[in-house]
Amino acid sequence: MMSHRIKLRTRLRTLAAGSLLVAAIVTPALSRDADAAGSSAAKASEVSAASIDGIAAAWHARQQAAHTFRIEWSERYSAKPDALSKGPGREGAPADAMATYDTSYSLTMDDDNFRLFEDGVMGSPRGLIRHKRDVVCADGVYKHYAYDREGQMPQGEIADADRKQPQLNNPSLAAPAMILRPFSPLCPQFENLAARFEAATEFAVVNGRRCQLIRELPGADSRRSSQLWVDPEREYVIVRRTITLNGRTSMQFDVTEFGRDGTVWVPVKWKAEVFEPDGSILISRIATVTKHEVSVDFPTSAFELEFPPGVYVYDDRDETHNVARLGGGLREILPEEMRSTLTAAELLESGPGGAAGRRD
Repeated sequence: MMSHRIKLRTRLRTLAAGSLLVAAIVTPALSRDADAAGSSAAKASEVSAASIDGIAAAWHARQQAAHTFRIEWSERYSAKPDALSKGPGREGAPADAMATYDTSYSLTMDDDNFRLFEDGVMGSPRGLIRHKRDVVCADGVYKHYAYDREGQMPQGEIADADRKQPQLNNPSLAAPAMILRPFSPLCPQFENLAARFEAATEFAVVNGRRCQLIRELPGADSRRSSQLWVDPEREYVIVRRTITLNGRTSMQFDVTEFGRDGTVWVPVKWKAEVFEPDGSILISRIATVTKHEVSVDFPTSAFELEFPPGVYVYDDRDETHNVARLGGGLREILPEEMRSTLTAAELLESGPGGAAGRRD
């Protein structure tokens, strides 16, 4: 694996040789596009509709320019109490009641390797709860360390990357990847873009920008469709994405502001909304970038995750249960030990199989 990383570092340095020189920039220092909406629309009116191959080429060029990046953002998360799961005491909440949380995220990508840190919200039998998680996908291996802030046991997981990456296809979490690296594994919806989408000749003003429409071609699920609005003046970056289900809009994602990092367009503010069948908002996420860096040579340690000692870790690759050791590595919990009353520390002291005699 180390030789693979050395080869990868060499390849990235070669790619970056003629690339942008970039450093971390806080939001107030981001360069803004100061063109007025009217002037922008007048200029864009002279732009003819691009083909889907032309749009894909522009996306590939931006992806190469941003082969590495890190973006940090804060997010105002609002949801109905039963948005993700129903818990005790939730039934009496008003139908339009919204719970609001301030959350934060960081996404680092190096080609197809990534690391996501989330201090956010998740569903549980108790309803919405706060939680933190650290997710790393590197060299084809997925690692996940998560715990909630209300005292539940920390948990870890290891799996093959291709089994877990689709679970991260969240319209807000994947926003930086969707703009900067749209053909990465974090954006499976854009794989084989020309075979799955068509570029329409229709234009409309979206978020103050005159954008071209891209439609998803009919697929196996006729109930669902997706539309993209892209900005020809900004190398066809996605300004809006909508998903319709049974003819109604079920999700809408908008990038409401862009900045520039060298020659690369970077999302600065975005919003993602999930709608009820009656059109009311079920979940709303409003994000503001606080820091970013593009085309930076990250150390290998940026994509290494060691589980804290005593954390229970499930390895999906061989379906084993484990506990993390002090100093690294895992100690397997054998099937006959699963109902042991020993703590994690006692399991580590006993060695594999040593706890089999103690039961509830």
